[in-house]
Amino acid sequence: MNCMFNHSSEKVMKQPSAASKVDQQQQPEDSTEGDRENPEQLSGTVKTLSKFSSDPIKTDSSDFLNKVFQNNKENGEVKQVHKISLFPSSAPRSDEKTDSEGSFLSRATVIKRPAEDSFEDETSKKQKPSTPTRLLPKSVLNPPTTVQERMRYLKNAHESLKSKLRNKDDQYCVNLAVKLELEAAKSTTSKNVYERALKIAIYKIRSEDSPQGTPSSSESSQPVSKIDDPDWVIPKLSKLMAPKNKLKRNSFILQIPPPYDGHLSKKVMQCSHCGDDFILGEQMLHDDKCVYHPERPKLTKQVALTNSRYNNSYNTRTYPCCNTTIDDATAGCATLKHHVYKLEDPIEMHHKIPFIFTADRNVDYLAVGLDCEMGWTSFGFELIRVTVVDFFTEEKILDTIVQPLGKMIDLNTKFSGVSEITDSNSVSFKKMRDLLFNVINRQTIIIGHGLENDMNVLRLIHTKIIDTSILYSTHYDPKRKDPLRLLVSNFLNRKIQSGEHDSMEDALACIHIIKHKILERYT
Repeated sequence: MNCMFNHSSEKVMKQPSAASKVDQQQQPEDSTEGDRENPEQLSGTVKTLSKFSSDPIKTDSSDFLNKVFQNNKENGEVKQVHKISLFPSSAPRSDEKTDSEGSFLSRATVIKRPAEDSFEDETSKKQKPSTPTRLLPKSVLNPPTTVQERMRYLKNAHESLKSKLRNKDDQYCVNLAVKLELEAAKSTTSKNVYERALKIAIYKIRSEDSPQGTPSSSESSQPVSKIDDPDWVIPKLSKLMAPKNKLKRNSFILQIPPPYDGHLSKKVMQCSHCGDDFILGEQMLHDDKCVYHPERPKLTKQVALTNSRYNNSYNTRTYPCCNTTIDDATAGCATLKHHVYKLEDPIEMHHKIPFIFTADRNVDYLAVGLDCEMGWTSFGFELIRVTVVDFFTEEKILDTIVQPLGKMIDLNTKFSGVSEITDSNSVSFKKMRDLLFNVINRQTIIIGHGLENDMNVLRLIHTKIIDTSILYSTHYDPKRKDPLRLLVSNFLNRKIQSGEHDSMEDALACIHIIKHKILERYT
């Protein structure tokens, strides 16, 4: 009975009442109320959409929707059809056609696919915003220094970038500082190399990204090419020169020594190679065989169960020249016919070869790198080669072999790089001085490493000195200065003196270190 009631009720609902028919006839054509209250018309429309297109959502055409309603009209599903207009204006468009009744649908509901931008907006809203980079050093496998030190360098880098890159926001400077610090930390395990690599990287970024019109000091805004500008560099070099008290403490001769009033030939000297005593005047008279090791012994750490850092009994000293330990070695692995010596007293040195001041000539070079090579003669430790390099162009301006004043005993080839001295490949000591004074004068800044040895063998008194061993030595004792190869390894991250000694290589290395010093101090 319930089923019958339901069935009959469905039939009643399908039949429109007489009152509704009267309302539809009295209703104006442009009314949209009937469209909203007629579910059969909407359901028929949706059914017809599936016939015309497999994806009705993509259909966005007035002609297509008109065809749909025309089809419903023919099938009897729609009793009155209005033309669809996608432009809901009161007046019809000129290109639209009217039906036989001349009516238009004043409003049409069109289903459209959401724009692609809306999907992107929704997707971007769902994504979590990226966390901004914090001003903290990133971890590396073998850090060059402690986290606290790296943090200090990172903060300095950030402040430096902020002060220069004023057109960038703070987060940009943070990201850049963290990136540069990480690259510097990965590049080396040496603290000195790390520090200079970071400063040079920041300097280059500041120079390249400097906005036009940004006010800055003339020194901090100079590009790297300014290092080759004498007007900019010379004042900086002047500040790096060693004061006279430091020069004197490091065995530089600053005044002409008084004359020697003794008998130097009767003086007992100790051989610089083997340590035996001999009378200076009899040095060349006898063939006293000198047996020695050309290289000094070096500490060799042995692998042991105990920590050799605290137990040196497992460590030994070995001569690199013959790979023998001090305990097992003989008196020496090399021999000379005569003993050799080196004068340390300025008066005795002046007695053998006089000291002079640098000449005051007109020269073209304001700053040079200088390196000398020495050999053993009857006059002691003498000059046998001199090399001078221009600071700005880094070109060799003087390189000559010098004939010693005394009789040659040992050319010291392994360390001097000079294998022979002949009349055709060398000049006299007097001629060498004349050539030297054509490229330097009293105002020329001379740059080198351990320059007291070079000035003493040149017998030259010069006060405008930049000595890398004085600037960078970690030892207070002048006799325990750091070697040049160690400074080059720490500051320039490269190796020198791996083979035969080259004075040109040493002179250039000192120039490169000083240029790094300028970048470090003035950037």
